[in-house]
Amino acid sequence: MRTLCGLCDARYLCVAAVLLVDVIALSAGGFKRRICLVICVVVPGSPTGPPLNSRGCHLMPTTVGNHDFVPLLFGGDINVYSMARAFNEAYGIVSAGYGMAKSGVCLDSRILDYESIEAADQPQIIASLISNFCEKHPNQKVLLIPVGDNYIQSLALVREQLPDSAIDFGITLQRFDLLTDKARFFDLCRRYRLSCPDTHVFDSDSNPGSLKHVDIELPWIIKPAKGVDYWQHPFTGQEKVHLIRSRPEAAALIERMRTAGYTSDIIIQGYIPGDDTHMRVLTTYSSSDGVVRLSCMGHVLLEEHTPKGQGNHAVIISEQDLPTELKVRAVLEDLGYTGPANFDFKLDKRDGLLKVFECNVRQGRSSYYVTASGTNLAQVMTEDLIYGRRGDYISVCAPALWLVVPEQVAFDYTPTKPYHEQMHKLIAMGRAVNPLLNPIDSGLKHRTRIQKLLASQPDKFRRFYHREQM
Repeated sequence: MRTLCGLCDARYLCVAAVLLVDVIALSAGGFKRRICLVICVVVPGSPTGPPLNSRGCHLMPTTVGNHDFVPLLFGGDINVYSMARAFNEAYGIVSAGYGMAKSGVCLDSRILDYESIEAADQPQIIASLISNFCEKHPNQKVLLIPVGDNYIQSLALVREQLPDSAIDFGITLQRFDLLTDKARFFDLCRRYRLSCPDTHVFDSDSNPGSLKHVDIELPWIIKPAKGVDYWQHPFTGQEKVHLIRSRPEAAALIERMRTAGYTSDIIIQGYIPGDDTHMRVLTTYSSSDGVVRLSCMGHVLLEEHTPKGQGNHAVIISEQDLPTELKVRAVLEDLGYTGPANFDFKLDKRDGLLKVFECNVRQGRSSYYVTASGTNLAQVMTEDLIYGRRGDYISVCAPALWLVVPEQVAFDYTPTKPYHEQMHKLIAMGRAVNPLLNPIDSGLKHRTRIQKLLASQPDKFRRFYHREQM
């Protein structure tokens, strides 16, 4: 096992010197900023380290400039753009992408050739898009990266129809259902002794009157077991998760869900108190031989609080939690899982346990925090699937600040102690990154689109942050 420190690979003995230089800007009013220079000195007798990326972190062996493959991404959100940026940083390559979004962060980009396609998540549409794309790139392997559950399901259905040059993570429908159906996932957690919230599964045969038998202390969190099905049946007041304070309120919500047409299981869980800083996110990558090669834990400091965005990460500091990472690694390897995975946890201060909420069979929309910490996730995937190179297991422990909101919003809504000091330190060290603010992607239309998105964040937090902290 290797551990990366973020300044240098742990295999090399290095000394880091930090020089802080005050620069007075001669603008109206003036301001002061600090420049942090990191100098790594290789101790005599130790091998020379591999090349550094722009954040002073070592990269894996790479084939930069060798475009014998092209990434083809499915989706249209921050997740897609973040992966395209990671591919571009690792290989200098422009990714291709298909999604249903007609506006957003993926449009007018210099690192992503994105096209909006109606019903792009439908099985036969995906099959046609991939086949046509492969025909246009006959001398390249096409690395398929679906970033949404709907795309992953459809890809699993049509995999046997795809050209040999199309390569993906090989996630089957059976594996998808096992890990993303929350009812089955919590059975899995109990089998492997992963801590999770008190959970009751309200199945399709249950009626709201049976809620009186739910032996979980209120308040409750109520959410669908199958997210893809849930969002296909909208209703008034629909949210990603619902905080419920009484049984009558729960019965009314379940009735609205059923009336809208959602017939799958419903998950009822005991609410774990605590603000956003109690949340954690774990990203893993399992190579095509079923071995976990990478894990990186992120400490969530702030989440979105809009009704449909509740739980989406807004600010993360990466930090190592090796016991949890190794426990999850053992489960994934026992299952023979392949590809990226993403786990959400919450720290329960009542018993000190980190409790898992869900698993996604893909990298999360915040996955660029892994790349920001010094290990490029897109590169790990590519070296495995395209070049057949699989390194030792890496637990990434380099601290980095990832955020997709303006810095002022991050400081305004993240608790002051002890996080502000750590955030300021990482910003001063140059170890803070917003994946959307990409200096390479400087076209006017794209830059304007991103600035408009960021400018909307203060108002969203003013309107919704007063909501009950989940």
